[in-house]
Amino acid sequence: MNDAQQPFDVAVIVPTMLRPSLDVAVRSIFAQDIEGRVQIMIGIDKAQGSRELLDALIADCPDNMCISVVDPGYSTSAPNGGLYNVLAGGSLRTALCYLANSTHIAFLDDDNWWAPNHLWSLLAAIQGFDWAFSLRWYVDPDTHEPLCVDEWESVGPGKGIYAEKFGGFVDTNTLMINKMACHWVLPAWCQALTNVGRGEDRTMFDRLRRHHSAAWSGEATSYYVYRRADYPLIDKLLAERGKEALQSAPPPAPRPKGKGGIVDHRIAEYLNSAKSPRLHLGAGAVFLEGWLNTDVNPHGADVVRLDATRPLPFQSGSFESILAERLIEHLEYRQTCFMLSECFRVLKPGGRVRIATPDLQRFFALYSRSPTKAQNAYMAWTTHHFISDAPEVHPTMVLNNLFRNFEHRFIFDADTLTKALRAAGFRDLKPFSMGQSDDPGLCGVTGRNEAATHEMLEFETMVWEGRKP
Repeated sequence: MNDAQQPFDVAVIVPTMLRPSLDVAVRSIFAQDIEGRVQIMIGIDKAQGSRELLDALIADCPDNMCISVVDPGYSTSAPNGGLYNVLAGGSLRTALCYLANSTHIAFLDDDNWWAPNHLWSLLAAIQGFDWAFSLRWYVDPDTHEPLCVDEWESVGPGKGIYAEKFGGFVDTNTLMINKMACHWVLPAWCQALTNVGRGEDRTMFDRLRRHHSAAWSGEATSYYVYRRADYPLIDKLLAERGKEALQSAPPPAPRPKGKGGIVDHRIAEYLNSAKSPRLHLGAGAVFLEGWLNTDVNPHGADVVRLDATRPLPFQSGSFESILAERLIEHLEYRQTCFMLSECFRVLKPGGRVRIATPDLQRFFALYSRSPTKAQNAYMAWTTHHFISDAPEVHPTMVLNNLFRNFEHRFIFDADTLTKALRAAGFRDLKPFSMGQSDDPGLCGVTGRNEAATHEMLEFETMVWEGRKP
């Protein structure tokens, strides 16, 4: 490819010791279904293999791609005599990021590979964000067969088995960054967490999740060969899943026409036209005029598909108000906490979030020795509509219905919810009745339209609002 001075659409950073597996990794870049120009930055850290492999790859490089080889002639890794205590490449990733002639950078180790839709799906997802990630497949280290999608480790901010200890995790090979937006975090690639030179990927992830907006492609497009000696937990999880659950990788998702494609065009259209942008999460079949109505399973053409448990596909400070009615009870506790942190991020300063959800304390109060008329009416209504096999109207039946019906996952009381809101950064917390607010933009707004059951819904529901300082 000529004219390397012209910036590329994307650059791929590949640190290597010239292991034979480099051939598979780089050829998976060659196979990318992408129309744009791709720069492949191969950095050599103490070569252990033949340079004939590089010659063969350069000879086979597609016309829309260019291979740039960076070989300083020495290793920057401390275990090899260099200055940086990072076992995998020393300062190579940081240096290659700054050298790359592209705003967008993806990363590929020489023992991993990608599905053909990896780069275009990340390029579509990252538009308007500082970084993006895909999911990954676990690959058997002996047979190199894909086993299953990683549902435990590299699953994004606030999720997975590392959510509590590290705030989540994203594998290097699933990552794409906007290097101009993330300029000051690039040195994290040469800052290990451990004395043996490992953990630079966690350092990088931590800085990205704390300081930069994220998106995800929604696709498992990276193939990760795990090492049994290093990951006994993964062996255990895979064994528990059972052989019948293991499956080969599905064909890649069809490529959208033109540029972009993953992020719904209606989002950009709404944000470009709305004078007071407002976000409705978990809309179901309810369409609020003037709001961006979203749901994980849209019930109408005017509702945008959006998973509230994932990083929200919006830039920080995009909205004036966020409404989530009858949503968080369908999420796990950690998912709700993550969602609230994302709501805080995408709200403008002074913006409000409004949460409506069943109040656990009101259900425990049904065990009163002298239930009120309203309590008796609610228990009778619930039993009639949802517990057809109940032998009698009883608080125990109603409480079990709350926990076991409707795919509920976690029921809050006021104390637990307000603590979660404060932990996410919200202040000036206030309770309201359904449809009531001292904010004109939220007064009279409700995500539910069941007029016949409004009284029952109001009985069981608490509403809290919080403000972003």
